[in-house]
Amino acid sequence: MVAGLTGLGIGGALLWLVEYPVAFDWPWTLTLCGAAAVAVLAVTALTLPALWRTTEADGLRTE
Repeated sequence: MVAGLTGLGIGGALLWLVEYPVAFDWPWTLTLCGAAAVAVLAVTALTLPALWRTTEADGLRTE
């Protein structure tokens, strides 16, 4: 979210500096943000079983 807003801000500022009309394709921007959110949730869900296994008493080791 922060990266998307920062990118839109910097892109808008650069377009404004070169006196080009500032316009964003909102449906495409929101689609990419949604895809990124789905990817983050999928990776988080896929790593949870490994995290649970390693945090059990048998999975923790002391050196």
